[in-house]
Amino acid sequence: MIRNKAMKIAAIAAIGLAGALAAETAASAYVYGDYTAGGVRIRTGPSTGYTAVGAGYPGQHLYDYCYVVGQTINGNVFWDYHKNAATGVTGYSSEYYLTSGSSQYTHC
Repeated sequence: MIRNKAMKIAAIAAIGLAGALAAETAASAYVYGDYTAGGVRIRTGPSTGYTAVGAGYPGQHLYDYCYVVGQTINGNVFWDYHKNAATGVTGYSSEYYLTSGSSQYTHC
């Protein structure tokens, strides 16, 4: 999973700002997923230092919009910006706890 994301980051850098902006414009699509643990914090930013605005639980499902690089959680540096499908809370959670993480190829 991380190898694929690293290649995506390199590709975005290679295509330059214009290509990155075009990719962000296409970010209106999402990847459907779920939480892999109970009480996964949904935060205002990509680290545990940001405020938790909600939590996700297996079976609530989520709409995963894009990813960013943030604090490393159990070896995973990617955090996904998503919406909890059950509660409507939107924010960032570590990909380590999301089933959609390895399928999300859109950088925020």
